[in-house]
Amino acid sequence: MSVLLWGRSNESLADNIRESLRGAHRHNDLMVEDSLAVLRRRLLANRLDIEAVVLSPGSAEDLEALVELRALLWGLRLILLLPDNGAESSALAHKLTPRFAAPANSDPGDLAEVLVNLLYHDTAGKR
Repeated sequence: MSVLLWGRSNESLADNIRESLRGAHRHNDLMVEDSLAVLRRRLLANRLDIEAVVLSPGSAEDLEALVELRALLWGLRLILLLPDNGAESSALAHKLTPRFAAPANSDPGDLAEVLVNLLYHDTAGKR
């Protein structure tokens, strides 16, 4: 199973996710992408292999583009990192129905722990 990280380059977040998954003894591949076209292709081709998606749009325009992909994201465990604290971004975020949303400048270690907990609780059937 895989975790897909998409968005603005954030190597710190990717590193923290990798480390947290290893620490939790989860054997998930981490796919890191920054292209919307590649994200779309991954969702179409690998949907059954994707256990969770972390989206980190760099702008409101990126967030709007993600809303256009919401049918492909539907039903996936989704963590969304908001590009700003504006009302428009919050409204768009709700259209994606993430399991967790936070500001993009949140601590990468904390976000990785949220992901591990999300994966663990869903796997254990403790929704």
